[in-house]
Amino acid sequence: MYSPLDRKQLDEIHLATLKVLERTGVIVYDDDVLKLLESAGCTVDPNTKLVKFPKKVIDATLQKTPDKVVLGGRDKAHDLLVERGTVLTRPGSGYTKILDIETDEIITGFGRTGRLFGYQHSGAEPDLLVLAKGMASGFPISAVLGTEEIMRSPKIMPTPTEFLPRVTSTFMGYPIGCAAALASINVITKERLPERAAELGAHLKKRSEEMQDEHKIIGEVRSKGLMAGIELVKDKESKKPASKETIQAVQEAHKRGVIVNPGGTFENLIGMGPPLVITREQLDCGLGIMNESIGAVEKALG
Repeated sequence: MYSPLDRKQLDEIHLATLKVLERTGVIVYDDDVLKLLESAGCTVDPNTKLVKFPKKVIDATLQKTPDKVVLGGRDKAHDLLVERGTVLTRPGSGYTKILDIETDEIITGFGRTGRLFGYQHSGAEPDLLVLAKGMASGFPISAVLGTEEIMRSPKIMPTPTEFLPRVTSTFMGYPIGCAAALASINVITKERLPERAAELGAHLKKRSEEMQDEHKIIGEVRSKGLMAGIELVKDKESKKPASKETIQAVQEAHKRGVIVNPGGTFENLIGMGPPLVITREQLDCGLGIMNESIGAVEKALG
């Protein structure tokens, strides 16, 4: 038997899940915890087991920890979205700026989404910005940018006048990495690659949506610039994850010369992140192969 949670139990769940919530907004639990969360008013998807936290839970968490922020989720009904760690707010949601926002731009940064940084789609201004990968086009380097208030806080800087941060990383201050980053950023800005990603991204989205209409095992396509995902499902009604079929589609694509990765909570998402310098012809070729590969898996299903 599961009874409704009292305030103390609900607070404990808030605190235990806060770190995950503020980065994804969606958490996967085992069945026993799911029953408890349902009794507390949360919505649980019967197929994916993803939990949508209602506004009252988010508000309670914000009251409990005023120095933190809970960021929405992946459901279309949410006002706040997090795509690969980047905060994307819905226009008019009222969440343009909430307390401290930590934005992970390791994957989305430097043009991938059609803007230099993914957060620029939202109008929100992050307080901390985490950068890597695209910063030097794959060469080892990473960086953390922050507001002066945060970077000069006692926890990071031992004295108020001397910049000796108590943070570090494996590649901190790596000269060759810094040179590679400067060269990469120069090309990205001069050749206007974010704008190019936005233009080609619109074509990528259109072609992906056409594939969704064509194939019964494609439940949803999601994209932002040259970053996209095709979600495979058992059928479009139940949207039950088709994990096995996703792996098969990835293998079929590899046989045909295109490398994509399976991903998502249930490994039923085909992730696509073509180079920012890809030509339209190359993009069409790759998408054609993806269409063939998904078709081959669908045909084998009968």
